[in-house]
Amino acid sequence: MRYGIFSDVHGNVEALEAVLEFYEKENIDQYICLGDTIGYGANPNEAIRLVKKIANFVVLGNHDDAVRRRFDTFEFNLAAQQSIEWTKKVIEKELLEWLEGLGYTILLYPFIFSHGSLFNPQDFNYIFFAENALQHISVMPKEYPISFLGHSHIPALFIYKPEEKPPVLIRDYPYEVKIEEKAKYIFNVGSVGQPRDGDNRASCAIFDTDENIFRLYRIKYDYLKSRQKIIDAGLPSELGNRLIYGY
Repeated sequence: MRYGIFSDVHGNVEALEAVLEFYEKENIDQYICLGDTIGYGANPNEAIRLVKKIANFVVLGNHDDAVRRRFDTFEFNLAAQQSIEWTKKVIEKELLEWLEGLGYTILLYPFIFSHGSLFNPQDFNYIFFAENALQHISVMPKEYPISFLGHSHIPALFIYKPEEKPPVLIRDYPYEVKIEEKAKYIFNVGSVGQPRDGDNRASCAIFDTDENIFRLYRIKYDYLKSRQKIIDAGLPSELGNRLIYGY
């Protein structure tokens, strides 16, 4: 089975289309979206429709939750708050109802999918450090040793082996990782629509269960078109400008 796993589209339909075009050539069996389909970008409705059409499983992200008015945006920066308010005005009722049906986690043996940390998943905590990862691992079901998430927009990998505490962070990890027995993994697949690791290409992943290998990919797309759409929509220009630099 080949899983196409992606996260944080953020209304960037150009980036999403480029990723899906790549996936079409890779014989993907099932698609997993790890949340934040909307927010920041200028095409929330189009992005949701594409995800809704292609994805077999979708979890809820904090921007999705904010638009459906359950997650407080007081910790969001001003530009993010403005994009949430704008998205609330333009999102179609049918698509908002679809968001209402999403949950915070999905179990699909041997995987567990979430947007942020599994520790109180409704709080969407980040996993940046070993202590965050250990907290996350402490609530991972024993029979689900491989975790996939997004949220930070930065690809990263934590590997936990009981004999090698604490979990090891490999931020600049190889784009191909072979799964080892008895180890636990936290894969952050990065962001399709707003990368923040200094690489402006869309980020996405494939997990092949026959090979037991995770692979991360970076996909070029027309970020200038996405940027101009953000500006034309009257959204904060910084949301468009950061697409140029990938930060």
